[in-house]
Amino acid sequence: MGRIIRISLFAAALVGAAQLLGQPALAAEHTLEVREFVLTRGIEAREPADATEGFAATDGRAYAFARIANTGDPVTVIFVWRQGDKVHSVYTATIGASPGWRVWSHITPKPGSWRVELATESGTVIAELAFSVD
Repeated sequence: MGRIIRISLFAAALVGAAQLLGQPALAAEHTLEVREFVLTRGIEAREPADATEGFAATDGRAYAFARIANTGDPVTVIFVWRQGDKVHSVYTATIGASPGWRVWSHITPKPGSWRVELATESGTVIAELAFSVD
């Protein structure tokens, strides 16, 4: 994976104080790096049980697991599960400061073509996996 994005965060207090003083607002910059983004049939001890490229309709759950490095303040990420062109499910999670924050989301698999996106709160897709359910 290894995709790195830089996000500028504005603290409300700093922005307000800067505006009162007629100064430009200061931005605190930090980096998010998706270190791992995999599909799995399960989570065991907060790790993917396996890695797969697809699922069977008889599988109980389909998981997307992400390991993310975050060098700054907590950030919201969103898992968007799509079957074809339709949004099937959305899961929002907060990623704290960590060199390897683990987070996952799951669906009940149904036959068809699927895609799961991992996006920032602003909608920037930072990782994506396509798969099929037979």
